[in-house]
This record gives sequence, structure tokens and C-alpha cells, in this order.
Amino acid sequence: MSKQYLIFLFCGMGLQIMSAQIVFDPGYFIDNSGNRVECFIRYRQSTFTPTDFKYKRTQESAVETGVMDEVEEFGVTNYALYVRKTVLIDTSSQNLTTISDHPEPELQTRTVFLEALVSGLATLYKYVDKQRVFFFFEKTDTGLQQLIFKQYQKTPTALGTNEGYKQQLFEHVYCEQIPLTDITNMRYREKEVKAYFLKYNSCLSDEATDIQSGTHKTQLHLTAREGVSVADMHLIRPNYSIDFLPQLSFRPGFEFALSPPVNKGKWELTAEPIFQYFTSETRTINEGKANYYSLEVPLGIRYYMYLNNGARFFTNINYSIDFPFTSNVEIYSLFYRIRSRPKGLPTNVGIGFDVNQRLQFEFRAGRRKILDNYFVYPPHYRTLSFIVGYRLF
Repeated sequence: MSKQYLIFLFCGMGLQIMSAQIVFDPGYFIDNSGNRVECFIRYRQSTFTPTDFKYKRTQESAVETGVMDEVEEFGVTNYALYVRKTVLIDTSSQNLTTISDHPEPELQTRTVFLEALVSGLATLYKYVDKQRVFFFFEKTDTGLQQLIFKQYQKTPTALGTNEGYKQQLFEHVYCEQIPLTDITNMRYREKEVKAYFLKYNSCLSDEATDIQSGTHKTQLHLTAREGVSVADMHLIRPNYSIDFLPQLSFRPGFEFALSPPVNKGKWELTAEPIFQYFTSETRTINEGKANYYSLEVPLGIRYYMYLNNGARFFTNINYSIDFPFTSNVEIYSLFYRIRSRPKGLPTNVGIGFDVNQRLQFEFRAGRRKILDNYFVYPPHYRTLSFIVGYRLF
């Protein structure tokens, strides 16, 4: 099955890549004349702050590019908002070979897109370049300022840190109902800085808005997955080979999937305990028979490709941990106890289709060695499965 296994893997991935469409989410942009244009924007959770963006005026129209010189602001509904700003930004190198040896920021004027994180009496922005993350805040009485955080070469063997942002927050973004330790213990991390600005705006008014309210959060899902499998076993020896007859079996199981907050929920880490069994005899009478029962736990990574109609294609790669029950293989009247110890990655791969993040259909191929503690050339246990899943939460 090795050739068929590889063909299944690569053809399946190729089919998904060709079939999946790039999704454009509802959004808008404002041009230099102040005109607001409703459109559909291709939103990608990139590592760095964008300098342009791709959009369509309708879902059927051609793709266009919005550039910084022509756009004052653009946003993707419930996901992101970017505003063009001219800022004073620290350009000190953070590369350890060229890092600055003094604590003061080296401010220069630049025009960039800033990503708005929190809006209210104090607005919080983020900017990410190839070296580091910057946070900015804006208020009516202070204007737009960078929250200062800089590492520098304090001594030949030690780094120092300028945490000027804490003093800035105490002077300009502080509410007496907020414990001072919220500032003194704050790290220069998006989660902590963002939480503080939400708390500050809520403290002084009811106008505290999380711009990224629709962004993907870490989620845990449970899916009931039932299906059928066709399995066979093949043993190759230097002077002969033994084939076991294929068997059709039912495979009940559940899948736990952890969806981290990256790339709009396109990645999942999965664990799927399933009961599997294989009882078969060799094609040639009296050569042997197999009784194989086990709890199999494929641990995998899944990647989704979104379509515009609420459906998703997906590919997953799994490494299976196998817990055999009383199982053995008989070959020429000799009994061998099965101790499945899969080697190599992956032990199975799958392609599938997801409807409305609820109903799933998947084809999966698996291959692993068993009895490798008895044979130099151990048998290959191979499966091809069709699985139907229903997401419970």
C-alpha cells in the first residue's frame, strides 16, 4: 500500500490547494478624500503590520490593492482596524550585535499603518516591524505617543531595560480605582497592555471597545466521529511473503480538538481515541491468522482551507499511539503477541470536508509496523477509513 498511500496523501493535498478559495471578509477603507468605500478585504493575521492590503469591491469583482499613500484607514469587521499615522518611533537596533549602549530611545518620524487594539478615552495601537513590537497610545490632551520600551547594552555582559512606558501610563493613563500594581507589574506584552487600557477606559467612562472582539480565541472542541475502515496486513520475508485478507470494520471514537488563536482558527491540534479491530486469515489456507484489538489515539495537526459558503476543506497528519488488548498473530502455528510500536512520522494522513463547522467527512489512510520486536522485516498493518463526524461543541 506504500505507493497508494503516498498518492492518496499528495493528490489529496493538491486537490485542496486547487479547490480552496481565498476568503475576502466584509470591510471598508477610507481614501485621502474622506470617502468611505464598503468592500471585501483579504484579512491575514500576519506577523508584521501591513503596508498595503488586497480587496474586492464586490465578491465577484477583480482584486485590487490599497496602498498607504492612498488610504487613511481600513478595517475588517470585528477583526482588525488599521489607521495611517505619522509617528515618532524608536529606531534603536535590538540586534545583539548592533544593540545601542544608551537607554534613551532614538526617535525618528515615520508614516505607518497602526493597528487599533482598544478605542475609548485612550486609544491603544500596535505596530510590528521585523525587530520588535511597539505600542502607541492617543488621547486628546497628549496626542499620539509611543509607549517606550527599550533594551540596551548596560555593561559588556548585561542588558538593561528602559521601561518608560510605566511612567507614561502613570502620568497620562491612570485611574485612581486601578491598583498601581497593575502598572508596576505590567510586562510589555499585548495581552497585558490591552487589558490595562480596557480597564482604564471602563474606569472613566463606558466607552471601552475591544476592536478585535471577533478575532479567534483559543477553543476546545469535542466531536463524535464514527466510520468504517478497510484494513489488511502484509508480511515480507527474504524468501516468501504472507498476505492477510482485507477486513471491513466499524471504528467508533471521539475527537478532542484545540484551536489556538492564530490564523483565524485555521489550525487545530487533535487527539482522537478510537477502538479498532482486525480479525483475518491469510489468503493461503493454514498460513496464519490475526486477532488484533486496540485503543488507538492519533495525535495530529489539522489545517483548514475556508470557502466562501461556510464550508472548509482540511488536511490532517497524525502520529498514532496504540494500546493493544490481548492480540496476536499466528504464522505457521507460531503465535506472536502484538505490541504495536509505530515508527516514523506520520502514521496516518487524511483529507476532509467540514460543513458549517459542525458536520465533517474525512478519508484517512494509515500505515504502521507491528511485531517489529520479533521480525527484522515486520508486517505492515494498513488501513483506509471513511469517517463522519458531528461537532458537539
